[in-house]
Amino acid sequence: MSVSLTEVQQKTGALVAQTSAANTLGAESERVVALIQASFTVAKRHPRDINEAIERIKNICGVLAVAEDAEYSYNRGGKLVSGPNIRIAEIIASQWGNIDCNIVEIVRSQGESLVEAYALDLETNARWRVQFVVPHRRDKSEGGKDLTSDRDITEMVFNMGSRRVRECVFRVIPNFVVDAALEKCRETLARNDKKTPLKDRIAKLIARFAELGVTTKMLHDWLKGSPEEMLEQQYVQLRNIGKSIADKQSRVEDFFKSDQVAPIQAGKAPTEDPNKGPAEATGKDADAEIPHGEKTKTEEKPAAPASAEKPAQAEKGSKGKAADKPPQQEKTSPPDNGAPTKEDIVAAIEKADDADKITEIMSTMTGNPNLTPDDVKELRKSATKKLGSMME
Repeated sequence: MSVSLTEVQQKTGALVAQTSAANTLGAESERVVALIQASFTVAKRHPRDINEAIERIKNICGVLAVAEDAEYSYNRGGKLVSGPNIRIAEIIASQWGNIDCNIVEIVRSQGESLVEAYALDLETNARWRVQFVVPHRRDKSEGGKDLTSDRDITEMVFNMGSRRVRECVFRVIPNFVVDAALEKCRETLARNDKKTPLKDRIAKLIARFAELGVTTKMLHDWLKGSPEEMLEQQYVQLRNIGKSIADKQSRVEDFFKSDQVAPIQAGKAPTEDPNKGPAEATGKDADAEIPHGEKTKTEEKPAAPASAEKPAQAEKGSKGKAADKPPQQEKTSPPDNGAPTKEDIVAAIEKADDADKITEIMSTMTGNPNLTPDDVKELRKSATKKLGSMME
C-alpha cells in the first residue's frame, strides 16, 4: 500500500503538535511545582505574627467603606441568612498572610466548565478545595440566556468561583479571626450611624432601594409596617439586603413580592388612582402647582385675541409667507417616546404627597432617554430632599 507525501506530512505534523503540547504541559507543571515550593520556603522563613495580623485586619475594618461592604444577606427557605461576603474574605486573607487562594478553570466543554476553588495555608499546609460545574447559562427572572462569548463565560466562572473561594478561605482561617473582623466592622458602622439621625439614614435607604426597583409598598410588606418607622436592627438588615441586590448576589424577588406600579405618563404627575387625572385624585386644579414659566405637554398655548388674529392671517395670505413658528422649535421638542421629560418629573415631585409616589417617580429616571446624567443627578437630589422633608 502506497502512502502519499501529503499523508506523511499530516501525520508527522500531528505528532509534532502532540509532542509540543506535552512538552508545554510538562514545563508548566514544573513551573507550578517550583512556585509552590518557593512559596512554602518563604512562608517558613517569615511566619505570621497572629496578634499583628489581627490588628492589621481590624485597622482596615475600621474604614467605613470596608465596613459597609462586609456582610451580605439572602433569602433561604423564607429565612434571612447573613454572613461575611467575598470582599471581607479577600481582606482577611491578604492581611492574614502566607495563604494561597485562587480559582482554576480545569476544563471548558460545550455548555459548561469544570472549576476548582481552593485555599492553602502555606505555614500549616492546611488546604480546603472544592470542585464544581458552572453551566454557560445566565438565569434571569424572565428566562435564561445561553452564554457564547469567552468574556461572558469567564465572568460567570469567576463570579461563581469567588463564592467558593470565600468558603475555602473561611475553612482555613480560624473562626475567631473572622469574628473579630466582623465585630470591628459593626463597631465602625455603629459609630458612623450615631453621627446621622436614623430618619435621615432611612430616607437615603428608601431612595437607594427605589433605584433598585423596590417601592415603599414593597418595603412596607417586608417590614409589616411603615418604612419610615423601622427600627435600627431592621435598618441594618435592609442595608445588607440592598448591598446583596446591588452586588447581584441576590435578586429583588428573593426578598420582596412583586409590586405592580403604574408608570408615570409624560405630562402627568403620579396619582393614587391611575384611572384618574391629577385634578380628580388631589381635588385641585391640575395646573395649579406648575412652576411659573413651565408647561406640560397637555398645556395649550393661549389663543391670541380675535381682532389681532384676523389681520395677521390676511397679511400672511396676501404675501404668501410661511408660518411664523420656526422649524427649529420642532427639533428641540422632546421625542414622543412615552417617557416623562424633566419638566414632567419636576412637577410630579412637587405634587407628590407620600414616600411611595417619590420612589415611583425615581424609578422612571433610570434609563430615561429624555434625561441627561446631570438631569438624573439633579432630579434624584430633589426627590431625596422631598422624601426627607416628608419624614420630618
